[in-house]
Amino acid sequence: MKRHYFRWLLCASLALLVVAASIPAGFADDQDLLQFLAKASANRWSNIRSGKGTVYVSEWRIKDGKPVTSELTLKGAFLDERFRLCESLSDTDKPLLEMSFDGARLVVWHKDGQVSPPVRIKEGRVDSLAGRFDAYFDIRARDIAKWSRVGVAKIVGREKLSDGQCVIIQREDSSTTAGGQNVVELLKFWLNTDKDYTVPKMEITVTMDGRTVLHRTVTNEVKQYPNGLWACSKATSVQYDADGNKTKEQIVTYSPDFEINVPVTKDDLEIKLPPETQVFDEILSMEYITSS
Repeated sequence: MKRHYFRWLLCASLALLVVAASIPAGFADDQDLLQFLAKASANRWSNIRSGKGTVYVSEWRIKDGKPVTSELTLKGAFLDERFRLCESLSDTDKPLLEMSFDGARLVVWHKDGQVSPPVRIKEGRVDSLAGRFDAYFDIRARDIAKWSRVGVAKIVGREKLSDGQCVIIQREDSSTTAGGQNVVELLKFWLNTDKDYTVPKMEITVTMDGRTVLHRTVTNEVKQYPNGLWACSKATSVQYDADGNKTKEQIVTYSPDFEINVPVTKDDLEIKLPPETQVFDEILSMEYITSS
């Protein structure tokens, strides 16, 4: 099995060299180029099959008019869509929760004593807790590489940043609030064609009632991992209120021990529940205690 894995890894690395981070000539117009970039980004996302290691999350936000800070340490692994994640407070190393997703079921183990029963089994991964894997741990999500709605996207410019040459892409999404107000969200991101189509910069503006405000900015620092892939090493996200005041800043840092496209075992992805643990299975609507 290891032989097959490393054969796949070699093929994936060669595929990246063929795709190349530079843009070939000969596109008829920007729409053709956009289609090429969308495919190249999707290929890059699919070329990151696995990862494991440690991630640190530092957050500053305004709560009830006062600044609040938190520091979290996350340890885990992923393989395709499956993952396991352990979350703890950085200063005390106190465990908060552990979760795993096997492709069909999400298991969430609350370790802080605030939830009873402490373990819940849910169908699928449509859950706010599962979203923490995307927001904090999944290095693939830093590149918004699955921007498949090319029909509402367009190229609005090109810019040379310190990290390399970028194509600036803008995507517009419209929605209506419960009160009938039309809301337009404008996502603008810089796609680095020199470093495996990573996204070093992103801005989100929102227009409502004729007023446009900056909602969020994201900056991603990237590095070249040992297997040759460029990927995120640090992501900083800042949110603003309607008056332009900063309300939240989140910094996600991938530890030097974080690896991508490395072997991930069954043990890396499964939660080991101790005996006599209360479990509520939401799929079967059944509560039970693990055996000793």
